[in-house]
Amino acid sequence: MFNKRHYNVLRDIRKLLETDGEQANFEKSFDTYVSGNGAVCERPYYLMTETGFMLLVMGFTGAAALAVKRRFIHDFFQERRALLNSELSTFAERLRERKSDVRSTPCSLR
Repeated sequence: MFNKRHYNVLRDIRKLLETDGEQANFEKSFDTYVSGNGAVCERPYYLMTETGFMLLVMGFTGAAALAVKRRFIHDFFQERRALLNSELSTFAERLRERKSDVRSTPCSLR
């Protein structure tokens, strides 16, 4: 998707791990295969969380990376708006409840 060679992605993950030090989002593993000359070899790869993937991709450049970043930003602000609207409607509901409580309370000052 990002037109990156496997060894470049591995390099970028190693750089990220060296810079961040947070290893919880990445787990190194190995794939065993038989090479063209018959030797059994191991090829490294990383299992990663969604957070690890986003941390990695945010450092990529190019059209595909930009599309992922734009989508992430769009979804972030859409979710933020939804949360704010939810909080505002909850706040408004509490105000309405308080007003109705005040109206139903008998007034001793007449």
